[in-house]
Amino acid sequence: MVKLSNGSNYKALKLFDIFPGIYMTSLDGHGFSVTILNVDDETILEYLDYPTNAPGWINSTNINLNPQFSQIKMNSKSDLTDIEKSGVNHDPEKLRKIIENLSKAMFESESILNKLDAFAGDGDCGSTFSMAAKSIQTSMPKLTFSHPQTLLRQLAIIFEQTVGGTSGALYALMLSSTSTVFGNEEVSSKVCQIGLEKANESVQIYGGARPGDRTMIDALDAAVQTLKSCRIEETKLKWKKAAAEIAAQETSKQTASVGRASYTSAEAQTHPDAGATAIAIWLKTIFEAVYE
Repeated sequence: MVKLSNGSNYKALKLFDIFPGIYMTSLDGHGFSVTILNVDDETILEYLDYPTNAPGWINSTNINLNPQFSQIKMNSKSDLTDIEKSGVNHDPEKLRKIIENLSKAMFESESILNKLDAFAGDGDCGSTFSMAAKSIQTSMPKLTFSHPQTLLRQLAIIFEQTVGGTSGALYALMLSSTSTVFGNEEVSSKVCQIGLEKANESVQIYGGARPGDRTMIDALDAAVQTLKSCRIEETKLKWKKAAAEIAAQETSKQTASVGRASYTSAEAQTHPDAGATAIAIWLKTIFEAVYE
């Protein structure tokens, strides 16, 4: 809990108290979060420390109000233009077209994704992607369309910095993992397939979800498995798109076992998962930008 000194000057925060514990949902998620509460009205502290028998409320922890810290200077490459060009070159106009189409698709899907997410989530999945689309469009002049590896890293930063919640972190992870395959080898369907496999693997490892858990993994994994079973290049992408869309629809028959949806009733889980639907939209949009 902090108090702001001299208005909104973030450099003059005074720390009052710390409440460490599990206060958020998605208890099976990996990682941690930090929430800061402004206590300009110090009566809030009295309410927070008021005795209670609620098992989920953890009392505050005694802290050293005058700690000594060593200052460490860090070079943060948070600006998109700080990301150096790396990896193989590719047709910048093709990549620009894909990103422009993705941004448009994310805008247009805001309403349907919010509607799906409202049944068993926060109801903001579409708004989250709309926010990402706006950030991408604003950043277009800074994006390196000539190098897919650099471009994916830049997109990962956009999702990491501008998209809140689990979605932002998972998409940043997914994009970063995919970027690793675009080294010196020419861009091909095979390389893209390996990139998708990397994305699928990393999200499952760090996000904890598995196929059948009624999450974005259902559509992503379906696309990966379909690619592995196809041979003709264009057919692969068509089947990838179709499999992702089918898997997204199939989530309406599944029971969520991870994420916020797992805390809702079975009746609330009779619609396609918003996260899986979003992945299907991504893959469909990429396919259409490349082949149609």
